[in-house]
Amino acid sequence: MICYDIQEDKIRTRLYKYLLKIDSIPLQKSVHLMSHNYKNKEQRLNWIRTEILPKLGINDQIHIFPFTEECIKGMLAIQTTIDLSFLLEIEEIVIL
Repeated sequence: MICYDIQEDKIRTRLYKYLLKIDSIPLQKSVHLMSHNYKNKEQRLNWIRTEILPKLGINDQIHIFPFTEECIKGMLAIQTTIDLSFLLEIEEIVIL
């Protein structure tokens, strides 16, 4: 899962579009889920490090939280249109 709070519209929109391009699922405008494999983990993180981090303001934030299979099985989507079961179909995952 990746969560971000970025004040500048241009930077926030650029990150949002990038996350959609790499097949993340926006739960909210600044909270995304994403399945992950280790072939492209560093490439994705490097893009954020080089293209987004240098442009962030002092109060801007980005948080990335990986979840284990046990965590995913315990997730509750109380009211949603998103089926999270796809997350369990991947051997190694990180939710963005």
